[in-house]
Amino acid sequence: MMTNIWTPAEKQRLRDLSEQGMTLANISTAMGRSEKAIQAMRSKLGLGEPRSPITMPDEFRANGCGMTIRQIMERYRICYNKASAWRDACGFPRIQPKKSPTRMPDDFREVGPTMSMNEAARYYRAHNRAVRRWHAEAGTTSRAPVATPKKRLGTPSTYNIRQPIQFGAPGDGSIAGAAANHLRRIGYTNVYKATVLDIAARKHLPDDGRQYYCVSGKGLIHQDEMIRLAAHHGFRQAA
Repeated sequence: MMTNIWTPAEKQRLRDLSEQGMTLANISTAMGRSEKAIQAMRSKLGLGEPRSPITMPDEFRANGCGMTIRQIMERYRICYNKASAWRDACGFPRIQPKKSPTRMPDDFREVGPTMSMNEAARYYRAHNRAVRRWHAEAGTTSRAPVATPKKRLGTPSTYNIRQPIQFGAPGDGSIAGAAANHLRRIGYTNVYKATVLDIAARKHLPDDGRQYYCVSGKGLIHQDEMIRLAAHHGFRQAA
């Protein structure tokens, strides 16, 4: 049971709560004493008058409708809960702040044209709309998706599986060609030499892109990196 005697710890707590700007009602609830007792002790300690609760100004109903919570807090210098309570009391809708568009990556002008729209979206972990906007900003276009052969009616079921068109020479006998075939077999549907791209897409590549490959989900990479990728997935060079 609360007594009328104030301990030094209670007096210090009253000072701390008063310095935090709490209202008389909030201090009374926090300390479990009546507002009259709180006010009397404040006078003895010379703490002055407590802060009055902030009331909603009349002009808020006219000006606060199109404002976000953050804007209300900054303009009226109130906390989040107070701003939310004012907005709900007036029946204003929740205004979400506008998100800034995703910035175009630094290497998109060179790498973006070597990929299809979906490949670039997966590579940069962005939405197709963002990739389309980046192409408009850079003045480039995405590479057309690699076509797949159509199914033939009446063919055995084993031949009805959609197979990607493989550019280059699968049987050229080179290590890069064998690594490319290995990646195709394990699920990298599009693995082909960069020389099939148009001149504008490979003009920045050394040796006209003869040592580069386009790999699904990886973009344009050097053949050594492509061989290392295949080795990571179990490719072993013939002795």
